[in-house]
Amino acid sequence: MYLCCNLLTQWTTKGLCLRGSSELVFRLCRCLIACREDFRYNIEAVDLLISNQFVLMQQYDLHLAHSMENGMNYPAIVFAMQLVQRFCTDIDRLTVRAQEVSVELYKNYNTLPISELHKYQLLMLVHKFVYHSDKLPPAFVNYFMFNCNVHSYNTRKNHDLHLQNLQSTVGKKMIKFKAIQLWNQFPNEVKEIKSESLFKSRITVYLYNKLYTE
Repeated sequence: MYLCCNLLTQWTTKGLCLRGSSELVFRLCRCLIACREDFRYNIEAVDLLISNQFVLMQQYDLHLAHSMENGMNYPAIVFAMQLVQRFCTDIDRLTVRAQEVSVELYKNYNTLPISELHKYQLLMLVHKFVYHSDKLPPAFVNYFMFNCNVHSYNTRKNHDLHLQNLQSTVGKKMIKFKAIQLWNQFPNEVKEIKSESLFKSRITVYLYNKLYTE
């Protein structure tokens, strides 16, 4: 470990060029692999070296794999698990941050992300079926059915679209299933709007508010 510190001191004080830096990384990695076990499996030190790109990951990964090969090197196995967990947590944190940035970006531009635009298009399809079927191709004439056309029970959901009880994951990803699910979940005061232009504006506001205010 003293050699690692010595090499790092040389790199910072002498300002090695790119070629020298590559040589330094190579020597640091070899030092890390060959040093005492309590230094070699120091998670904080190794994390610091990896985060600052002082480790040749392909070479180091191969070394760890050989160390754990027979399953008897318990310190190596525990260390590898800690290392993976640490970097996976970092990846998850970065992913969450990227999602937060994306949401802020959509919000700043007063628009909806792709997933919400998909819902918007599905709702427009159902609205046309219910109120403007003449604007749809003939193939969609009987695409949806109301509950009142399936059974004679007088319930609050009588005028909702009939949703089949599908068990498969693939079936639940069908456009028909997702569109019915969305429509039935929407407030009645929005679903009862017959004007296409007014419905467009209302569902846009609804989806926007649901996404950014909840």
